[in-house]
Amino acid sequence: MKNAIILIAARSAKIANKIKSVLEQEFFIVSDICTSGNETIRKVRTYQPDLLVCDYELGDMTGINVGDIIIKGGLCSMIMLCNQVQKDYAESLFTYPSLI
Repeated sequence: MKNAIILIAARSAKIANKIKSVLEQEFFIVSDICTSGNETIRKVRTYQPDLLVCDYELGDMTGINVGDIIIKGGLCSMIMLCNQVQKDYAESLFTYPSLI
């Protein structure tokens, strides 16, 4: 997995850059960062990353909305960063474990 291409989506560039820094210190390849849902979906389609690390809250939509498009479209795997309440809500919406 160390050679996997990763895309990071977070509500702020500061948060995304912190995540990117941690991943790159472990020698993961981070292709880019995004700060909105629409930008994330567009870059997933462009870069075809192996993994999307996505914040629950983005500027124009939630990680759930992004995940619905990404996972149902079979575009890549996804990890969503969320708190326990957000996780419980997401689990109530989706039955496929690859989103949670």
